[in-house]
Amino acid sequence: MTRRERLRDELLNAPNLMTLGRIALIPVFLYLLSYESRRTASCGGRLRRVRAHRLVRRWLARISNKVTTLGKFLDPLADKVIVVSALVMLVRLGACRCGWWW
Repeated sequence: MTRRERLRDELLNAPNLMTLGRIALIPVFLYLLSYESRRTASCGGRLRRVRAHRLVRRWLARISNKVTTLGKFLDPLADKVIVVSALVMLVRLGACRCGWWW
């Protein structure tokens, strides 16, 4: 198996595609939170629940024996980027009572 084939197998399995999908939804999440209406904020909050699919992704990876090094790196990275982007957007909108330094 060549190096390219191994990388493709690591990248194109279902758990890693789910993680990459979560990362791809971050700009949509930020766009929805950037407007100060109830409808878009509600949609952004619902989109935030995509993070809960992390447990499903981990279960799927373990059941199908698809635990990869790339997945071990991308899953926590996706979580941190989602949380940090939500906090930055809340500070920008003034909805967070803490300052930007917190």
